[in-house]
Amino acid sequence: MTQPTELVIAGPRPLRGRLRLPGCKGISHRALLLAAYADGPSTLRGLADGDDVHRTRAALHELGVRMYEHDGALVVEGRGIASLQEPARPLDCGNSATSTETTGAPARRSRFVVRT
Repeated sequence: MTQPTELVIAGPRPLRGRLRLPGCKGISHRALLLAAYADGPSTLRGLADGDDVHRTRAALHELGVRMYEHDGALVVEGRGIASLQEPARPLDCGNSATSTETTGAPARRSRFVVRT
């Protein structure tokens, strides 16, 4: 049986459900971003525990995204990309190129942002 190479989901209602992916760094960055951009809470389990992912999480916090731990998971309260705020200080991305790249789009919504 051949697996489809593309899955398109469209319709008038929001997409809701569960998706289980391996806890790798790249997926963890993207899960945090999608949860931050979403409208409503997202529960993330199995995020990678490396410094790069912590940097993305901290950068999103500085942009005004509320997150908290609950029952061994991270709950991200997304309010849409338009709700992101200008950070009070430079976003410290450390050595994480992915954190720098992925926080760039929301950060550019502000008039002035410095990422280090």
